[in-house]
Amino acid sequence: MRIGLSMIVKDEAAGIVRTLESCRDLVAVWDIVDTGSTDGTRVLIEQTMADIPGQLYQLPFVDFSSTRNDALRLARGDWVLLVSGDEVVTADRRALQDFLQHSENAEHDARVRHGDLEFGQVRLVRPGAEYEGLCHERVVPRDLGCCAPLRVQAKPSWSLAKLKRDLAWLTGGCTERDLFYLAQTLQCLGRLEDAAFHYAARGAWRSGDSDEWWLALLRAGELGDARCAGQAAVERSWRPEAWLQLARWACPTRRTASRPPSSARRCATGGRPTGESGRKSPPSA
Repeated sequence: MRIGLSMIVKDEAAGIVRTLESCRDLVAVWDIVDTGSTDGTRVLIEQTMADIPGQLYQLPFVDFSSTRNDALRLARGDWVLLVSGDEVVTADRRALQDFLQHSENAEHDARVRHGDLEFGQVRLVRPGAEYEGLCHERVVPRDLGCCAPLRVQAKPSWSLAKLKRDLAWLTGGCTERDLFYLAQTLQCLGRLEDAAFHYAARGAWRSGDSDEWWLALLRAGELGDARCAGQAAVERSWRPEAWLQLARWACPTRRTASRPPSSARRCATGGRPTGESGRKSPPSA
């Protein structure tokens, strides 16, 4: 049973060696797509992985899901490990091999630490997996199993340029997921009224990922929509943050227009506003 490594990279020279060193003991083969590095990333990959069978490809970047799908079609192995160029992977090789050897599922989460959030995210897939989403892409769920004995440390990398790029892509989106991340991007850019409108619209679209749908209601409430705040509490009465939000509505003096919601503050300081997973979600922002 072989684990293959699949990545797409561009200008990752600052951290790619650390990333690959963390994966070397876990994988038997690697297939990495470079989308136009000019900082020596390709040389570092070939040097670091020289003694492990693998192939480095050069392909144009289209969008995140299309390019990751191109990489997945090139990937080899009974299982494929999905990693980005600024992450560090931690796992016991024998425990991971034994876990996957006995798995009857099509994909498994790892525990991902991203800034001050920790959440489940699909990082191990069998051949045939596909991504969806122009940005904030995720693996299309097929048969998600329990969390694998694998941890990933990710480095938050938000920038104004990336947010503006995402906004341009998402404005033309047509799925529930596009709408949610359009609202989140607007929130991170400080366009809070527009963000509230789109979060509420996602909350009214009760299909797609249920965790994402509920989080849209919660964030619309954070941004001033009392109806969404109430619905968030009713839909998931066991979530304390929804009731805390209602308590703020019941005590107007506790609501300060000058203080942005916690998720917007986290975005502004470099933490990721939300994680994603086939059926799990991180602690609410």
